Amino acid sequence: AAAQTRFHVRKRNTGLGGRERARKRRVGVAVDEHPVRPLAAERRGKSLGHSVQRCLELAEEAAADGFADAQAVLSHMEMLHNKWCAGLKRETQVKSLIVGGSHGLSAVLLPSLLALFKQSHPHSRLTLRTDYSRPMEQLVLKSEVEIALITAFSHDPQLVMEPFRKEKIALFVSAKHPLAKQDQLTLSELAAAPVILREGKASQGGLEKIFKQLERDGIKPNIVMRCESAEAVQTQVRLGLGFGILYQDRIETELRDGEFKLIRVPKLHLDGESFIVYRKDRPLSETAMDFLLLLREYRQKKRFKWPPTLSITDAA
Repeated sequence: AAAQTRFHVRKRNTGLGGRERARKRRVGVAVDEHPVRPLAAERRGKSLGHSVQRCLELAEEAAADGFADAQAVLSHMEMLHNKWCAGLKRETQVKSLIVGGSHGLSAVLLPSLLALFKQSHPHSRLTLRTDYSRPMEQLVLKSEVEIALITAFSHDPQLVMEPFRKEKIALFVSAKHPLAKQDQLTLSELAAAPVILREGKASQGGLEKIFKQLERDGIKPNIVMRCESAEAVQTQVRLGLGFGILYQDRIETELRDGEFKLIRVPKLHLDGESFIVYRKDRPLSETAMDFLLLLREYRQKKRFKWPPTLSITDAA
């Protein structure tokens, strides 16, 4: 009965020659001579080849012992199959990452960085959530967002706050407005000019600093309208109602198209700061950690290691 026992091993380009095939036949192992499609990674194919080689050695030993230990061959092959399936599952498993950002950072920068990140993490499911800085902090604390970029510093002890970059704040006007002919304004001219603001939760970070500076200089802005959204501010500026003040990321497209024009105020510091925020008491997932490293690399203005369709300069 032992002489009739046969094991079926599927040959997978292991580099074994005719001598090995003859040896397999001597011990009663049937060889499928039809080639099998190569595995995705060459190193996995080599590893599989070594495992098949081990199976053959065990089969030869089993033949010498009258197939007393033939079960070892089957056990080893089952282990090989399970290992291969587990590796394939890991490679194709979809990992999710929820990234958050305040409105200005979610307009251009974060979508650009996520597009770069997707190239090195093609199996990751990426989600971008947008809100004002304070509500975004709460989303991070509730673990609804794993890592975020915001424009207002938080003193919450449960959060890690890493400085990210300087944020440009734009004083802009419609290209059709009479004041668009001027390249700059004095502080007194700015005090007389009609200004349209975003109010409420948006009065944080760099925008808040601007008004504190104006107050220190004894200047009271001529605020003609307050809007709840950046889009509403842009609409009123288009209609010629006055100047708008927003983070420059929000109006980059309109500036490129010549729809809006930036106005400089030499003595006014139009800048803010953004921060990377994540929980201190909970380790980041592997995917979130990779994204954090990308943000730090961007902060240091280094070249990315994978071939991007967008450069760092494009994303800035």
